[in-house]
Amino acid sequence: IQLSRCQIRSIGSRAFAGQEASLKNLNLQDNLISAIPTEALRPLKVLALLDLSGNRIGRVPADAFSPLKLTTLKLADNGNLTLSENAFRGLEPTLKNLNLKGTRLREVPADALRPLTSLAFLDLAQNGIRSLGSGLFRYLDSLTALNLERNSLSAIEPEAFTGVNDTLSSLSLLNNLI
Repeated sequence: IQLSRCQIRSIGSRAFAGQEASLKNLNLQDNLISAIPTEALRPLKVLALLDLSGNRIGRVPADAFSPLKLTTLKLADNGNLTLSENAFRGLEPTLKNLNLKGTRLREVPADALRPLTSLAFLDLAQNGIRSLGSGLFRYLDSLTALNLERNSLSAIEPEAFTGVNDTLSSLSLLNNLI
């Protein structure tokens, strides 16, 4: 379902009734949504791609996407996004692609990302990340691509990429302060 640029402010808990076993891709990009529509999403048993980019979401609470089996989650361009430690709980075995571009993160949200051991692509571009500490990506042993373009990176610790040394094949650090 493509519902981008529709001026949607909120989504009722039964908005996708009848689609529980068939809806695979849901695009809610560029609307006015201010909270993750958790109750509306929960029944969607086969949802693989969810795009909530360009909304007004300020916080991703614990278990926001449980019990979904998402492979791709796009939260890009939601200004001042805060991720709870268990924001992605339940997505550990399935999530492969996570887009957090332009969410004004000041640091890599290591606590929220740590459990995502199946994650292959992580986009953290266009944030305010200033440094990469030791072992930030230690548990992301499936990570193959990491985008950190257009941040404020001026320091990268020697052990910053420990854990992804053998898997990371694409790393972009363009337009930083290195």
